[in-house]
Formats: sequence, C-alpha cells, structure tokens
Amino acid sequence: MAEKLKILKRAHLSHLQRAINSLEETLESDDGVNPTNVSKYLESMKIKFQKVEEDSGYLLDKYTEQDDIDKEVAELDALQDKVTEAKTRAEEALELIKEMREDEKRSKSEARFHPPPPHPRDDTSRAPKLPDLKIEKFNGDLEKYEEFMD
Repeated sequence: MAEKLKILKRAHLSHLQRAINSLEETLESDDGVNPTNVSKYLESMKIKFQKVEEDSGYLLDKYTEQDDIDKEVAELDALQDKVTEAKTRAEEALELIKEMREDEKRSKSEARFHPPPPHPRDDTSRAPKLPDLKIEKFNGDLEKYEEFMD
C-alpha cells in the first residue's frame, strides 16, 4: 500500500513542479507579467501542493521506521519552503501590478479633472490697473449737446 502512495505522491510532485516552473516563467517573462496567468498558476500550485501534503500525511501514517518519517518530513519541509517562496513572489508581483494600475487610473483621472494652467499671456493678474471711466448719458437737450460732446 505504501508503494502505491509513493507512486501517487511522485505523480503529484511532478505536477506541482510543473506548476511552480510555469509560475516562475510567467514572473520572469520578457513580455511583462500577465496577472491572469500568475493567478492561474498560483492557484494551481496551491491545489497541487495540498495533494502532495495529503500524500505525505498518508505515507507518514504508514511508516514505522524513524528514518522514513524523518526523510518524509524533511522532504515536505523543503517543498513547503519552495512553494512559499514562489507564492510570495507571485503575490508581490500581483500587488505591484495592482498598485501600478491604480496609479495609472489616478493619473488619468487627475488629468481629466484638472485643466492645464493658463498661458502666461492670458494671466489677467499681470495687466496694469486702469482707472474707471465715467461716461455720462446725454439727456437729449440740444442746447447742451456741444457741452456733452466736449
């Protein structure tokens, strides 16, 4: 029974390693990080690691020799470290992408709602202040027309 569990665990380990490799390749892509692929491989890696943990648990229940138990625990610990490292890198990349998108949205939003400053020649604060002109209205009296015009 233990042999069958070992074979199953090796198969799950193989699938887990492929998921980790795919995640790392996505994170190191020259074309930029695709957040959809990162999320997909991250979730796949978590599921596959859970299967390996279950397999190790079943094997530990079957083992009677201390050396076998120690070897299984050490192998699982090393694998857990590897998965944790890949998970941390993926989550950091996703967080960075999220922050960059929020900054981009914020920049676009600010540009839309804040008009550019006025051109320096349009600045009315620099124009000289002139006195107010008082223009009287002509009352219609023809005798005072010349006086009005002067």
